[in-house]
Order: sequence, then C-alpha cells, then structure tokens
Amino acid sequence: MLELLNDQELDQLMGGAHVTTRIEYCNTLHMLIDNNWDSWSSGEKESAAAAYFEHCN
Repeated sequence: MLELLNDQELDQLMGGAHVTTRIEYCNTLHMLIDNNWDSWSSGEKESAAAAYFEHCN
C-alpha cells in the first residue's frame, strides 16, 4: 500500500542511486495511477489519490 510522506521524507526519498525530486516522484505516481487504477482495490486507490493530492497539487 502507498504511504503518505511528509516534506522532509519526500525530500530524502531515494530513487536508485540518487535523490528523487518532487517532480520525479509525482511523475512516477501519476504513471502508476494511470497504469494501475482499474486493477487497484479501493484502499490502494485512496492511498494513491491522497499521496498525489498531498504532494503533487
């Protein structure tokens, strides 16, 4: 299940060998939502939507 991150956690998020920017995080989250929405449970959808609206709007 996806987890909401606070700003400090998001700033320190590691993506492979480099720190992931907010733009990269939001682009990845958007792609995951686009590609998986129809197959996700309601809980997964709620988590993804909450993460997107918290960090990407």
